[in-house]
Amino acid sequence: MLTTVKEKITELKKLGYQDFQIRKIFLETVNTTDIENLPTIKLQHLLEILELQISFAYKCKDKIRNK
Repeated sequence: MLTTVKEKITELKKLGYQDFQIRKIFLETVNTTDIENLPTIKLQHLLEILELQISFAYKCKDKIRNK
């Protein structure tokens, strides 16, 4: 699951997210930026939040493109 989280982080970066924004997501979601040692349940929650953020980013990108 950690690998999938890292893939989502890479996707967010490709969408234009900066490291400080990703760290803020970590802190707000799991209260740490050290994702290497997170329990599975917290990794799952983080993954869900990252997927929501990616979905949001694509929606925003589409709206900008369609203007």
